[in-house]
Amino acid sequence: MIGNYDLTKGEPWKVIVRFALPLLGAFLLQQLYNTVDMLVMGNFVGMGEMSSVGASGNFLGVFITIATGLGSGITVCVANAYGSGRVSEVRRYVGSALVVQGVTGVAVTAAGLALARPVMVGFVELPESLVDDAVKYVVVYMAGFVFQMTYNAVAGVLRGLGDSRSSLWFLVVASVLNVVLDLVFVGWMDMGVVGVALATTVSQGVCAVVSWVYMARRYGEYMPWRGDRGERGGRGWDLVKTGFPLMVQALMLYVGFMLLQRTVNSFGEELTASYSVVVKVDRYIMGPLIVIFDAMAAFAGQNQGAGREDRIILGIKQMRIVALATAAVFCVVGLLVMPTVVGWFAMDETATGFAIRNLRMSSVDLFLYALYCPITGACLGMKQTVVPMTVSFLELTGRNVFARLLAPVCGESCIWFCEPPAWGVVILAVWVYFYAWVLPNLKKKIKKGEKI
Repeated sequence: MIGNYDLTKGEPWKVIVRFALPLLGAFLLQQLYNTVDMLVMGNFVGMGEMSSVGASGNFLGVFITIATGLGSGITVCVANAYGSGRVSEVRRYVGSALVVQGVTGVAVTAAGLALARPVMVGFVELPESLVDDAVKYVVVYMAGFVFQMTYNAVAGVLRGLGDSRSSLWFLVVASVLNVVLDLVFVGWMDMGVVGVALATTVSQGVCAVVSWVYMARRYGEYMPWRGDRGERGGRGWDLVKTGFPLMVQALMLYVGFMLLQRTVNSFGEELTASYSVVVKVDRYIMGPLIVIFDAMAAFAGQNQGAGREDRIILGIKQMRIVALATAAVFCVVGLLVMPTVVGWFAMDETATGFAIRNLRMSSVDLFLYALYCPITGACLGMKQTVVPMTVSFLELTGRNVFARLLAPVCGESCIWFCEPPAWGVVILAVWVYFYAWVLPNLKKKIKKGEKI
């Protein structure tokens, strides 16, 4: 195999962790875009403008997850074909991926521009003082969204080929450029929210171009134009079918965040500001577990293609231990470091206190997520994509139901106390499904010596 990592050989947990480390770096750099925008706004402009940028993050997250969901679907399909050695099939997936992401990018951009103000006013119920700046940020950000779609298509292909390193370096360049442009557009040119959004758009454009050129040169053998006419596409529906449940999964996650944002907004502007910070910082704490989920998908996809069901089972067992150990480390980091990090956003004392209490609870919740991500990631890699979609619906519903029930009892604390019971429901559903259905079927395939 030509990729950086052959996930069908070696001790499962070791190859998964090696594959996941560059993914973690790339994930953290992706989070820097909106976080740096918030930091710049909080320190150079004010808490209100920072809240506008942060509050728009959940709305933008809906569209970003369409890009990443399709990207994950591309990873699973390419990994499966690559693991079984079907070069012509990989070419067809690559050609289809570029077309699907391009068409989807145009449609998503149009939807984002049209829905920005109605959602901010009518659905999220953002305080009136924050609406105009939030809409400006969304409009400029979405104007270049096709770049993000292109990058996620390329990154999905590369992960499927076992290359998790390249995306990291693309994002290093883009993130440094984003920070520099933020400081120029806001600190020097005083462009406010338009400046930070424009910096992000330009940086993502550079990232898309660089990643595309690299893939075409480094993995030319798998490009559709290297094969005959029959190898240039025709797999768009397969990509959409695989990626759609993942898009729905992530879509429900951010719709849940926006619904929860309504409850947050009802407690005043301080909690609105603090929740915007919490959502961003929490992603850094959860990052290592999120990439374990993604790495498990690529691992299971390649091993499914190679007919190595035994490695899938062993990988799940080993990565549960790795995930719990990771949760322990980052729980401590969250409890000890988060008060300092929250202070960087220059909020007032009340908002800072809200954010610290919320993040402490989120740090403890990491153990619950660790019990979820290895199994669900493996199910994704085996194209059982309905699993993450279903559990996300359970988590979304549980989070908002428990928040509403707890609000009269514990006030604003309902925002962070709603997560443990919601995740408890999710974990129970995932484990019952895995041990009652997935594991018995894997063992049957091993016994028969068949591919899944």
